[in-house]
Amino acid sequence: MENTACVESHVAIPVGPALGHAESGALNDVCEMCDVNDCDDHSVNLFQPCIDLDKTGPEFASEGDDIVYTVDICNCGSEDSPPLCIHEISDTLQGDLWWDPGNYDTNECALLGNGLAPGDCCAVTYTYTVPEGAPLTLENTATVMSHPLPEFPNEITDSDTHAVEIWCQAIDVVFAVDTSGSIQDEGAALCEGMQMIVDELAAKGIPVFAELLGMVENPKGSSFECLTGSVLATYGGDVPGAPPGCCPVLDKNEDWAAATAIIAERHTWMPDALRVIIPISDEGPEGGDPCENPGPDQEGVANAANIANINGVFVAPIMGDGTEPCVLALAAELAELTGGQSVDSTDPRDLADAIADILADLCRRRAEPPGLLVDLCPDDPLKLTPGICGCGVPDSDDDGDGVIGCLDNCPVDFNENQLDSDGDGVGDACEGEPQPLPPACGCGAGSGVTFALGLLSLFGLKLSRRRRR
Repeated sequence: MENTACVESHVAIPVGPALGHAESGALNDVCEMCDVNDCDDHSVNLFQPCIDLDKTGPEFASEGDDIVYTVDICNCGSEDSPPLCIHEISDTLQGDLWWDPGNYDTNECALLGNGLAPGDCCAVTYTYTVPEGAPLTLENTATVMSHPLPEFPNEITDSDTHAVEIWCQAIDVVFAVDTSGSIQDEGAALCEGMQMIVDELAAKGIPVFAELLGMVENPKGSSFECLTGSVLATYGGDVPGAPPGCCPVLDKNEDWAAATAIIAERHTWMPDALRVIIPISDEGPEGGDPCENPGPDQEGVANAANIANINGVFVAPIMGDGTEPCVLALAAELAELTGGQSVDSTDPRDLADAIADILADLCRRRAEPPGLLVDLCPDDPLKLTPGICGCGVPDSDDDGDGVIGCLDNCPVDFNENQLDSDGDGVGDACEGEPQPLPPACGCGAGSGVTFALGLLSLFGLKLSRRRRR
């Protein structure tokens, strides 16, 4: 910056006889004014101090991950500016990154003996472990404070905020596929797109462990070539928690409610992984069409929801093109009751994208299953589902012989072998003894409740909340 100073002055010079006009003989006493001026230029170099901080880290992480952050600091001042003396670096996650060496892994900035020269940079790195219960988006800000050397009073600061999305640690997903002819396009689309689904989530740091099963069969050399087995062969056909008179076994390709309950109960879920079941079909959930609502289809979906919630599993049914509205409604109810999502697949080419979106959304939200159970025994305060013995009858083993009381041929006498030599239904261990009256509901008897999932309050069903175990 240049500046000029000037001075102006005037000098009065008297004119006397010696300076008069001798010829005229007159005296002249008039003063003549003379200007006397001077100026001088001065320039001062005004440097432009500047500091720039840039914080970098991963875009995605999971609870328990070790995140490595890098804080880059540069002197972005003009070439003629002096070095900067850094006197504070702090971070909203890690705290002090300048004075406390326990808070950082490396600190190049602390090694600068003569300050940070114009154009030079230094870096600080630190590791942060994402805690359990971290917010869905973890924002953090780093700040640097400095002043120009030698001792200029100017405070030069900068800060930068970084955000990382905290996703689930892993996804354990089991597909239960209806292998009937009407669902072949969806089966082929699943097989073709499965690797894309895995790769897309892997790019976000989320490993996917997938099992692809038919429900009761595993066709070879067909549109379902990626299936590795069947639910029936892998986990058995007995349906856990099946309401009396409804869906006790998995025996048809379209039994997607029964398959869901079996997988939820018997699959060995990976520790700390998001648990998801994706049934794929286009017919009623119990034995195919016609859809019965109310009826077995509805009861099977209610049971599947209960078993899934007890085991902390999300269910995301995918219904093929042309699925009846009744079936679509039941699929939506199952998804809602378990915290999942349902998809009406009108174009199989979009199936892989839909599955990837469902899994990514559940993982991104680190969702917890709602734990809502449909109370299938509203008149029994001790049971939510009929279980083995039915509503109103406890599934207990009072004599401790390993056989549930309602199935025990000597319910009050220990008889582990259940021998009944004469085949009269009374075990040898208690033959001739008075036997307790059969329970009012009978073994496996239901509560007689008719339920419509979309109208729970209308039919008097209660919702109970269970925490994930």
